[in-house]
Amino acid sequence: MYAIGVNPWVWASPVDDAALAELVPRIAAFGFDAVELPLEQPGHWDPVRTRDLLASHRLAAAGVCAVTPSGRELVAAPAGVVAATAAYLRTCVDNAAVLGAPCVGGPVYASVGRTWRMSAADRAACYAEFRERLAPVADYAGERGVSIGVEALNRYETSVVNTVTQALDLIDGLPANVGLMIDTYHMNIEESDPYAVLAVAGPHIKHVQVSGTDRGAPGRDHFDWPRFFDALLATGYAGAVCLESFTALNDTIATAASIWRPLARSQDLLALDGLAHLRAVTRPLYRRSSLDVGETSN
Repeated sequence: MYAIGVNPWVWASPVDDAALAELVPRIAAFGFDAVELPLEQPGHWDPVRTRDLLASHRLAAAGVCAVTPSGRELVAAPAGVVAATAAYLRTCVDNAAVLGAPCVGGPVYASVGRTWRMSAADRAACYAEFRERLAPVADYAGERGVSIGVEALNRYETSVVNTVTQALDLIDGLPANVGLMIDTYHMNIEESDPYAVLAVAGPHIKHVQVSGTDRGAPGRDHFDWPRFFDALLATGYAGAVCLESFTALNDTIATAASIWRPLARSQDLLALDGLAHLRAVTRPLYRRSSLDVGETSN
């Protein structure tokens, strides 16, 4: 079955060595298989210490999340800002390589919350600029066995790329280790059919994030989770599926993610309910898949 992971942002921000020392044992005790690790600032967590901490609790590193606050930009920004952002992304890659994480994922093109109007020509130029500037980072990542998953965000968080189709246009021509990080929260807002579009995204999916449509626990929302996982299984994606939600108790992250109220009675319950639902929904898919193989072989 899919490895089910969780992002420590469910409980804390910043995610640093102290937070991980507290949360990783809890995550393991809850029954998760993996952790995706946001790198808000280089040095917040030590990759060797984190690798060993995860291993001691039999947890995999599902990926490193690139975090793009104001000032982290690869497009429509001064040369110094672009250079600093590329350096930050290389640090994410270095940390992923130490962890043994397969992917660095996130909205690596521009900061979250930055929006501006673009004509078709402006957009084409923006996308070309992105490809030119990400290409050296992609090569750097490829040399270290790390993929880059570009994440489309909803219209309220970016004007650069909102849909899978736009994201595929954005990465067209980049090395094969550059693909998509898909996030059901954003897909639910932006895709006319968030299930059918997985067939288009399929060969390019590097990482998957999930949450309820209100950013809470999957299963306590209106999303058709069995249909989503049926479509995801058909793509051949075999990586981790990670629950990404946020605490409302941290001012910075609450503002960045627009979390203005608690999304569950407790953050522990959000994680536990989400994990239980994801296990319940994915287990029958694999039973059916095994039956199909058996029927084909008979």
